[in-house]
Amino acid sequence: MGCDSPDREICEDDDKPAHTVTLSDYYIGEFEVTRELWGAVTGHVNDFTADKDLPISEVNWKDVQDFIQQLNQQTGLQFRMPTEAEWEFAAKGGTKSKGYTYSGGNDLDLVAWHPGNCKETQTVGKKRPNELGIYDMSGNVREWCQDCHVKYSGSSQTNPCVNNSRLLTNRVLRGGGYTSYGGYIVTSRDHGFDGLPLRDYGCRLAISGDEAMKPIKTQTKVHNEKVIPGNAQLENRFSVAPNTVVYFSKGNLQYQASTGKWRFAEQPWDYIGESNNKISSSYSGWIDLFGCGTGDDPTQPSITATEFHDWGDNTISNGKGKKWRTLTSNEWIYVLSQRETSSGIRYAHAKVDGVNGLILLPDNWKNEYYQLDVYNSSTAVFTNNRVSKQDWKDKLEAHGAIFLPAAGMRKGVSVSKDGVVGYYWSSWLSRGQGAFIIIADGRVRYNDYTTSSLGFSVRLVSDL
Repeated sequence: MGCDSPDREICEDDDKPAHTVTLSDYYIGEFEVTRELWGAVTGHVNDFTADKDLPISEVNWKDVQDFIQQLNQQTGLQFRMPTEAEWEFAAKGGTKSKGYTYSGGNDLDLVAWHPGNCKETQTVGKKRPNELGIYDMSGNVREWCQDCHVKYSGSSQTNPCVNNSRLLTNRVLRGGGYTSYGGYIVTSRDHGFDGLPLRDYGCRLAISGDEAMKPIKTQTKVHNEKVIPGNAQLENRFSVAPNTVVYFSKGNLQYQASTGKWRFAEQPWDYIGESNNKISSSYSGWIDLFGCGTGDDPTQPSITATEFHDWGDNTISNGKGKKWRTLTSNEWIYVLSQRETSSGIRYAHAKVDGVNGLILLPDNWKNEYYQLDVYNSSTAVFTNNRVSKQDWKDKLEAHGAIFLPAAGMRKGVSVSKDGVVGYYWSSWLSRGQGAFIIIADGRVRYNDYTTSSLGFSVRLVSDL
């Protein structure tokens, strides 16, 4: 912890000396506390409805302590601020650290919001995460820590947290903010008066390892901050380009022509299969295999579209009010073959609850969540990984995994290959041709030359 570099631009006197710190197991928020969570916990939901995914800002240290006290009363757990040592260890990337200057890289613009690229707080999780999959530990808002601000002693310590009675009002801040002109380096220190709420003062939650495994006693949306595994449902987050992160819908898109309603499948492995042969403008059942770009007219069995109409432009009954869209061809390629993940795993062929398909693992996936035998292999087969329904819910979906079932294809009114091959559209259309990915035994590949009239699956995303 700390630094010893003679370069004052990297290591100021307050950041010295480097010293050894031993920490017990703990969890720290993947994101800064959002306005949405702050409003839900404090009972002022309406005050924080606008810009709900921005980090809470202009809060002082005492405000954060009051917020955490309410959160703990509602959940039955013991959340807290991270100590300064815990914060720095996480910001550096923990045991996976690559020695970056900033949290997540050496290019400040790629990992942080700062005065050079913004004038106000920004949606959490939009910049590149660090080696542990944690976002915004450099920039956006400065984050309060539990400790009083004192000079480092230089001696080895275990779980340090300074609460000096003479300095109780002077508390540590870390990470730099959108108004700061410094503080973004992972070892940089800052401090502030505990009763002073400056514009870019925010916070991040932490919780001790044993405490995190206890069940939550209420439905307060603590999981939005991703600080606990266990019983909380974690939202999935996938990088689809260097600076673009998305959330996948849980299931494939479905449409009911007789009512004009759209919905996502209730379970990730659900697909309709043979009944897609009943496609028509009057069919009262549901279909889930569509011609390319037919978000405006999904009921024609052999339509050749001349313009791409995104299915996400429609109102989706269980879409939670999010703005949905189809991945581009390049985004599909990036998520399957180019993005960096904490575990090194991007996808795996699998049979989940008896259904063949492809598992997508989020950026922050950890191997300890579930052991996959074969992954990132275009030559793998579905039976390489057999996952029960319970393991899927408790160990994979609970940590953000997504499943794309092999739902087959439709040509005219003839359905084939359901349960054997999966075809998923991208948002590309030219000269009546569409682009898609193919999922099958021994195959995960991209194809950009096929007639757009074939019926394929659609899985939508929402930008974060």
